[in-house]
This record gives sequence, structure tokens and C-alpha cells, in this order.
Amino acid sequence: MIALALTLQLLAGPADSTPARIPLRFTPPAVPAPAYVALTEPLAADTPRARPRAFVYSDQYATRLTIHKWASWAMLPLVAGEVVVGQKLYTRPAGTEGGLRDLHSTLAGGIGALFAVNTVTGAWNLWEARKDPNDRTRRWIHGLTMLAADAGFLATAAAAPDDDCGEGGGVCPPNSRRAGTHRTLAITSASLATASWLMMLVWKH
Repeated sequence: MIALALTLQLLAGPADSTPARIPLRFTPPAVPAPAYVALTEPLAADTPRARPRAFVYSDQYATRLTIHKWASWAMLPLVAGEVVVGQKLYTRPAGTEGGLRDLHSTLAGGIGALFAVNTVTGAWNLWEARKDPNDRTRRWIHGLTMLAADAGFLATAAAAPDDDCGEGGGVCPPNSRRAGTHRTLAITSASLATASWLMMLVWKH
């Protein structure tokens, strides 16, 4: 009996011994994964810019463009002179024009000739560049506004006072209704042409 008691006491361990420690495994709480928003379009910084596509023009295109530019510069003093002379004719009494009427007609002829040159060269180059996507909007706006100015100058010439304008014949009075229409059409057409020309200088891209 004594041997059995000693054996049980050894198996149980000392009475004041601390309980055996059971190691615990710590599992951190699960953290939800961050929600990502799917982008339907790439970021602006990552988007490559479209490069202008190369377009080959003919040598004749360059020649016509040079003629077109020089004719445009030559037209500026003619238009300015025509406006000044026309304004003097508009305000002077009939029969006191002197040589202003002849000068007015000469300047108008020069403007018409330059516009004819620019219309042919510009329309020809616009047709050759029709498949070039670079600066297409600028070219078409310039071409259409210049064609509108062409139509305006033709209407200006058609409305010009002439020798059979007045009642019973004679010179049409400078400040008559026909002369006023002529003046309005001339200023409007010249302003439209100048604005279209300036657009080509300023609007490069």
C-alpha cells in the first residue's frame, strides 16, 4: 500500500506545483481586403498622345502655297486703300469725285485678281490635303470663310453704283441706297477675309 501511494504521488506531482502552461496560438482578426475600383479608362498620365501622321504633299502643293501666301500679303494694302477711297467716294457729293472713282475701280480690279489667284491655289491645295487629318478643321474653316468672302466681293461688284444708276441717267449719288449696299457688302466681305487670314496666322494647332 505504501508503495502504491508513493507511486500515485509521484505521478500527480508536488502539491504546490503550478499548473502546466498550455501554449496558445494567437490568430489576428481577419482584415477585409481593400476594395479596388475598376477603371474603365486608363489614367490621363498613362494615355499616350496621338502623334500626327505623316502625309506627303507634292512639290506643286508647296509652290501653290507660296503663291497663296504672297497674294494674301499683297491684298492687305489693296483692301486698306479700297476702304479709304470708297469711304471718300461715299461722303463726297456727286460730281466732285475727281479721280477717286477711277482709283477705286483700279483697286477693286487688283483685289479681284488676287482673290481669283488665291481661290484657285487655295481650293487646289484644299483638295490635295483632303485626306490629311492634321489641322483639317483649320483648313476647312479657312477655305469656307474665304469662299464666303469671294461671294461677298462678287455681290459687292454687282451692287456698285454705275452711270445709269440715277433717275433719268447720270452719276448715281454717292450716298444713295445702292451705294450704301455696295459699301456694306464691301466692308463685310473684307472683314471676313481678314479674319480668315488672321486665323491661319494665329491658329497653328
